[in-house]
Amino acid sequence: MALLFFSFHDPKPSPSLTRPMMLLLLLPAIVAVAAAAAARIPSIGASPPLPFIVLHGISDECKHSGLTQFTQLLSEFSGASGFCIEIGNGASDSWFMPLTKQAENVCEQVKALPELQAGYNIVGLSQGNVIGRGVIEWCDEGPQVFNMVSLGGPHAGIASVPLCTVLSICALADVIMEMGGIYSTFAQNHFAPSGYMKIPTILQR
Repeated sequence: MALLFFSFHDPKPSPSLTRPMMLLLLLPAIVAVAAAAAARIPSIGASPPLPFIVLHGISDECKHSGLTQFTQLLSEFSGASGFCIEIGNGASDSWFMPLTKQAENVCEQVKALPELQAGYNIVGLSQGNVIGRGVIEWCDEGPQVFNMVSLGGPHAGIASVPLCTVLSICALADVIMEMGGIYSTFAQNHFAPSGYMKIPTILQR
């Protein structure tokens, strides 16, 4: 399995961008997905491009127009079928469902998608990369992942709390994490960013 990493912040195209501008912004993802999709399943020989799934970042949702366009463009230019996998309630669960649970949720969904049973690729956006890595490691008896394309993933962790604007409770969540509560049992069990935050001054906790 190959891992392709790009530092590419906020891949969601703005509604004000023209199609050529969106294509330019998405060029790294298009090239990577097209290359990954070109890898055919060895045992089948001449077969269609491998399908891919998109795992979105924190505070995002598959139904958002930018993410829909992103998935459609990657599918159009790679020639592969693409599926945006939603986890629970979308934006709110991207914050308040532990990353291990999110990975389990994705695992069950990919097991249930007939189009993925011969193998697939993963395209991770931001936090979606951490979930994708969890699927690769822990999704027992699931279809094989051939490649993972990483766009702006926090693989080495982050040192600051992401801005949460999904729900009113986000203000409280931000305060708890900023005060160092990110390493508390409560935070670890309820806040997804706690799985990859590394605050340099309190790492010993």
